[in-house]
Amino acid sequence: MLKVYITKVFDDAFVYFDYLNLNIQERINKNKDDLKKKQMITAELLLRHALIDSGYKGEVSLEYTPKPILKDSGLSISKSHSNDYVMVAVSNENVGCDIEKIRIVKNPTKVLSEEEFENYKKQKEDKKAEVFTLYWTAKESYIKYHGSLTKEYKEIFFNIERTINNFNGGKIEDLYCYQSFFNEYSFAIVSKMFTVPEVVFVSEKELKGDI
Repeated sequence: MLKVYITKVFDDAFVYFDYLNLNIQERINKNKDDLKKKQMITAELLLRHALIDSGYKGEVSLEYTPKPILKDSGLSISKSHSNDYVMVAVSNENVGCDIEKIRIVKNPTKVLSEEEFENYKKQKEDKKAEVFTLYWTAKESYIKYHGSLTKEYKEIFFNIERTINNFNGGKIEDLYCYQSFFNEYSFAIVSKMFTVPEVVFVSEKELKGDI
């Protein structure tokens, strides 16, 4: 199983703060930025929905190592958020995911490998940000798979091998990576599973119905 859930950040996310476990509330309160807090609250509600949809019936109590761990569940989870959207990936194998609003940095050579940068340079100006963010989300997913930065960004190479079901599919070392776009966002998933992930866009109404 490899499923990805995506939803928009709740404008009224603070209303649902008290529904969360105390340890999650403490993590959220460490942030001073209101948008960051809204993203984290929405991500927790999305995680609950994803776990229910995956058949999990236990208590949602995470440990961070720093990778989020749901003990004795048999499931691996990964969370990400960017601007107006949050993302959760659930699998029965280790998984890492990332979502980013399409953008570019001043010096992409600090992030891209030589081969990736050559591909980036070939793009038309209006496509460069998209291609940069494609690679960026793939690399971030790889890092989240491992739970830490194990090597420099330039050394993490996403070898795109094919396009299937709107995904750019390929490998980072011995791991499979799938990347796609929606609206003005890029998202990616890294795991040892060859299977193309199932993507579920969840409405605010559906999430609030779980509360």
